[in-house]
Amino acid sequence: MNPNLKLAEIMEFDNHFYAEVQEVDSKKYAMELIVDKITGAVSPEMGPNMMWNTKYGHMGRMMGWAYNTSTKNRITAEQALQLAQQYLDKNLPGVKAVEPHEFYGYYTLHTEKDGKITGMLSVNGVNGSIWYHSWHG
Repeated sequence: MNPNLKLAEIMEFDNHFYAEVQEVDSKKYAMELIVDKITGAVSPEMGPNMMWNTKYGHMGRMMGWAYNTSTKNRITAEQALQLAQQYLDKNLPGVKAVEPHEFYGYYTLHTEKDGKITGMLSVNGVNGSIWYHSWHG
């Protein structure tokens, strides 16, 4: 148990619950989790959480990559919001990107339609790549 980590947000989707964990001292988001609605099993969220997270992501550890947690995102939260909205305008017209949450190496943003959260997408903090979270249902 890491005393510097706290549960920051829980959201319910059709397929599961989604949770964000945040560092207490830095206020930066640490990781994204999926909670199975039936079994209660908790697992790391797939996608950016595993692949782009430069501090807590598990693909880097599996591959033996060294993490550089001192590297800051080159893209700002405002730029991430703009990139996300450009993607949505092209691919999901009428959907709006909101609330960029900064993680190590990327941002995750909620998507909204008619004022209701419909899903999420992530923006890579270094190169601006977009990863839509299609698994939430």
